[in-house]
Amino acid sequence: MPAKTVNEDIFCRKNLELNFKVKNFVRLEAFREREEDGETYFYTMRMSADGETWNDESETDEFIRFFTEEEDYREQFNELLALLEVIAQYGAEDRYFRPEKGAHALPRAARFEGQIVVGSGNPIRLYCIRWSERIVILLNGGVKSEQARTAQECDNVRPYFEDAVRINRRFEQLFRVGDVRVVDGELRSTTGHEIEFKL
Repeated sequence: MPAKTVNEDIFCRKNLELNFKVKNFVRLEAFREREEDGETYFYTMRMSADGETWNDESETDEFIRFFTEEEDYREQFNELLALLEVIAQYGAEDRYFRPEKGAHALPRAARFEGQIVVGSGNPIRLYCIRWSERIVILLNGGVKSEQARTAQECDNVRPYFEDAVRINRRFEQLFRVGDVRVVDGELRSTTGHEIEFKL
């Protein structure tokens, strides 16, 4: 197997540190509310070890901070931001998302109005839950190694993929029992509390 690059080594160290952060509880938060009717509503999640003290940053804020500071993936990160803007304005179409066995990831190679928004081979993975064409829950992610065929095989992104699958599974359970509903195009708790649950 080829040796890891310096950049992959940085991501491995970052993920090793994150693996020690216990993520037992999650709380849904607005990430980007609609500026106009018909726009996509982006949510994110904030994690907690005990359900009392919550992480300073949401999962997506942590992802964006990391890649804003990371020079080596600036072009690929900008492609992802451009795709998020397309999704915000025109909808979360299936073709923009990578199906990931129980969750989704961005970006996928994509064109919009004949222009390339995301080129093929972008290694960044932002894990998410595409709930509908107008509701997306953004989570966290990293750089997928070229050697790994799947997220499960990549030490860099596997923790984020596994979080996304667990969160998606819990959301589906909450919908089945009626604790969460879509109301006026937004995710709402039917219990009168914030959408917050134990993984």
